Amino acid sequence: LIEPRLKRLLQKFNLKPEQVKHDFGSWVKTLIKDSFLKQMEELTTEFKRKQHQTKLQLIEFNQQIDPTLTPVIHKTFNTMEKQIDDLTKRLSRIWRNKNENTMEQLKSIHAYFFPQGKVQERVLGSVYFFNKFGEQWLSKIYAQINLDDFKRHFVEL
Repeated sequence: LIEPRLKRLLQKFNLKPEQVKHDFGSWVKTLIKDSFLKQMEELTTEFKRKQHQTKLQLIEFNQQIDPTLTPVIHKTFNTMEKQIDDLTKRLSRIWRNKNENTMEQLKSIHAYFFPQGKVQERVLGSVYFFNKFGEQWLSKIYAQINLDDFKRHFVEL
């Protein structure tokens, strides 16, 4: 069941309920990779593409000077690529640390769907929703789902 506060958080992060995964760590890592750090990934990809072109040009140029240096060129560029990957991981970790508020909001979204690490319907009983939303919460559910369909449904309250 999607409460109004949860609906606002989902909208803020442009998320759909079915995108929230059970494993918080991997979900957040995927979310950050897919949205928040997309620009950094694009920059890194462009850098690696240019680096690869430069590497090929340098190897071709080197063939005229000293072909025995080709392995050194490969090793140098491979080291550079590893350092860029390490830098990307470090920037990602720093971004998460600096954006604690965002992380808390993502934890809140996750906790709504998986309180105590279990799916919502296994933890929160009907009494919780009755006390919070009154009698009309059941009619909202009945209006939005088909009782013969046993798939998981997300219902806004």
